[in-house]
Amino acid sequence: MAAGGFGTFGRRAIHPLATAAMATFAAVRPRARDDSRHGRRPFANGGRPAPDNDVQTPQPSINNHRAYPIPHTRRSKVTAKVFCIGFHKTGTTSLAEALQVLGYRVTGPNGVRNPDIATKVRPMAWDLVEKYDAFQDNPWPILYRELDLRYPGSKFVLTMRSTESWLRSQLKHFGERETAMRKWIYGDTHGCPQGNEEVYVRRYETHNREVQEYFRDRPDDLLVMELAKGDGWEKLAPFLGKPMPAMPFPHANKAGDRALVAKLLKKGKAQLAHMGVRLA
Repeated sequence: MAAGGFGTFGRRAIHPLATAAMATFAAVRPRARDDSRHGRRPFANGGRPAPDNDVQTPQPSINNHRAYPIPHTRRSKVTAKVFCIGFHKTGTTSLAEALQVLGYRVTGPNGVRNPDIATKVRPMAWDLVEKYDAFQDNPWPILYRELDLRYPGSKFVLTMRSTESWLRSQLKHFGERETAMRKWIYGDTHGCPQGNEEVYVRRYETHNREVQEYFRDRPDDLLVMELAKGDGWEKLAPFLGKPMPAMPFPHANKAGDRALVAKLLKKGKAQLAHMGVRLA
């Protein structure tokens, strides 16, 4: 396995999602050996075996929380909570993976399928803060003022990208699909980006401006990152008081990675069909 969690496919680097996709199809084929006989045990992080001294992130009890497994290193001591308060589709998944590498227990997005999120978001959030070290994606950006007051000494990271590219991503991924979370963020009649472009842009730009104004006199508490412009370890690690990792900064959800995964899935389905295996 190469640095940064990428495997190899011939001479081409493979994203962990692609590795997981291939592992899914390989699972239905007869195995040459039983891995349990070789001292290995199942592990959720890409199917890799976990050393006995790994610290594993506790998995949430409901399916609308996402917890990120701790990487294969002993978790370093965490002295302050880290709240990632950039809007969704600004590199939040990449930042979550980077925080994992630095030893944080990361969760988010949270409550995205809860139809009552508007009234239940705060009890849910305060409970999760007691269980994790770092928090990303919704609903955390909307709560930054309250989080700052409730958890003094915390660190805040604002991820940003150009308004035009952010809106394109919103429309591509969410389109006309409404959610209670987006209604809470953008307004009851604006639960999807399609047809509400002006509302979404105004909310996005206002959030970024207000966050920077709020922390204007506290440069040690807020870090602004633009991953699309190359921001990475050189900004994040010193801000959190962590040593600089030797691996490349993660860049998750790239269009090229998604295309490769889709290609592998298509090829895998064809191979399974040839073997007489049908996927639901």
